[in-house]
Amino acid sequence: MAVEAQEANFFTTKLDFIVNWGRKNSLWPFPYGTACCAIEFMSTETSPYDLSRIGSEYVRFTPRQSDVLAVQGTITYKQAPILKRIYEQLAEPKWVIAMGACATSGGVYDCYCTVPGIDNIIPVDVYIGGCPSRPEAFFDAMFEIQKKVSDESYMAKRKERLKEQWELLPCKGIGAQGKGGMLKEYRYPQSGILEGESVMATSLDNVKEPIVATPEARQAFEEAALKALEKFGAVRSEKNPWGLTVVVDRCNLHATVLAIRDELGLDMLMDVVGIDYLGFKDYVGPRFAVEYVFKSVYEPAKRMMVKVLVEEADLKVPTISDLYAIANWQEREVYDQYGVIFEGHPDLRRILNHVEFVGHPLRKDYPAHRRQWLSTNDYLYPTLEKRLESKGYRILERPEEINPSEEEYLQGSIKK
Repeated sequence: MAVEAQEANFFTTKLDFIVNWGRKNSLWPFPYGTACCAIEFMSTETSPYDLSRIGSEYVRFTPRQSDVLAVQGTITYKQAPILKRIYEQLAEPKWVIAMGACATSGGVYDCYCTVPGIDNIIPVDVYIGGCPSRPEAFFDAMFEIQKKVSDESYMAKRKERLKEQWELLPCKGIGAQGKGGMLKEYRYPQSGILEGESVMATSLDNVKEPIVATPEARQAFEEAALKALEKFGAVRSEKNPWGLTVVVDRCNLHATVLAIRDELGLDMLMDVVGIDYLGFKDYVGPRFAVEYVFKSVYEPAKRMMVKVLVEEADLKVPTISDLYAIANWQEREVYDQYGVIFEGHPDLRRILNHVEFVGHPLRKDYPAHRRQWLSTNDYLYPTLEKRLESKGYRILERPEEINPSEEEYLQGSIKK
C-alpha cells in the first residue's frame, strides 16, 4: 500500500539538493538582445568576467536548450508575440531576467511602439536596473537565480506556482500559438558565383578620388540645378544651410527626380521623410509634405532636397522606387508613419508597425500613449512562403494545417 508523504522527508530533501545543485551550476542563458544591454551581456563571456565560472558559458540561441531567458533591450508591440512564444518554448524549469531599464519598464521610450516592461507579457524572476546594465549586474542577477534554484523543490510543480502570476499579467493572451508551425527547411538556389570565384574586390583601380566641397562649388551647383529643374516648375524654398531645397508639384515629381539623377548626377537618395504641419505657428498651406534628400557620393558639393506638399484629403504621391531602389523601404516608412500613399509602389505595406496597428503614429493628432498589442504572428507564414518561392526557394516541409492567407487574416483581425 502506497503512502503519500505529507511533508518533505529525507529522500525528497536530498533529491532536491542534488537536482538543484546541478541546475544552479548549469544555467544556460538564451540572450534575447535588441539594444545596448546585449553588448554588455557579450562582455560576460570575456576573460575579465568569464561566465563559465558559474557554469553558464553555454549561451544557447534555441529555447529548447536554455534555462534562463535574458531579455536585453527594448521590446516593441510588434515583437511581443515572438518573445512570448520563445518563453513558451523553454522547457520547465525556466527563469527570466529583465536586463536594463528598457526591458524592465520601457526605459525612456514612453511611446506608442514600446512595451512598458516585459512583465506585461511574461513572468520575470529578476530585474536589473541601469541603461545599459553592467556585466557585474548580470552576474548578480545570475546569483539571485541560483538562490531561487536552491529553494526549488523537484517534487513540486513550478507551473502551479506560476499560475497565479500568469493571471495577473494584463496581456497574458497575446501571441498565443496559432494553427501552423514554423517552416522547417529551405534549399538555397544557385547564387550565380562560380566555384573558386572571389566575391571581394581585389583591385582599387576603379575607386574614384573624392572631391572636396567648397562654397563656390555648392553655389555653382545650386544655380545649375535651379536652371535644369525650372522646366518642371521647381521653386526654391526657404534658405537651407545644408543645401538647396525646391518645391515641386506631385505631378512633376517623377520627372524632376529623373532629371536630378541623370542630368545633375545625384546618385544617392539619402532619405524620404514625412512632415505634418499641424500646429505649426503661422503656417498656411497643405497639412502634409514629403521631402526627398539627394546627394552625390563623390561630389559632396552636389546635394539638395525636393519637397512635395500634399493635401490631407488626397494623400497620394507617385513612387520613385523605380529610380532609386532604396526608396522602396523609405516610402514604406512614410506610408506607415504618416499614411501617405505612394502610387505605383510595388509592395506598399507597413514596415515598422505591425499589421493590426490602426492609425499613423507620427501624425501630430495621434495620441502619444496609445498602446496597440499584436495578437498573433501567424500571418507571417503564408507571406514568407510566397516570398521565398518567388525567389527560387523550394519548401521541403509545411505545417500540417495551412495558415489563412494574409488577406483573410487582415479582414478578420484588424481592430476598428
